[in-house]
Amino acid sequence: MEPIIVVRGRMSDPRHIELDQPLPGMAGEVGVVVCELHGGSEFWRERTVEELAAEQGATLPQSVDALLGSGANLWESDEDFHAFLACLGRSPAPGGDAP
Repeated sequence: MEPIIVVRGRMSDPRHIELDQPLPGMAGEVGVVVCELHGGSEFWRERTVEELAAEQGATLPQSVDALLGSGANLWESDEDFHAFLACLGRSPAPGGDAP
């Protein structure tokens, strides 16, 4: 099966597409699927996690402890948590804590 390569470009006229990047090693007959992009290239712009969170109004945990603590009191008892781990094929580490 031949690879599928997705690239961006602009139609300079009804028969020609100017690609944003070269396609080395590609020659000969190819199939083309054209999708009109609305709203410019903002959708495809690479973003950091912080930028995505800000755009979506989400807040990021300020510390690892806050992130780990988000599951606190998720289980009614240690036994329920250990049963869940057993279902996943894992067992608690020595001392009864999660691995």
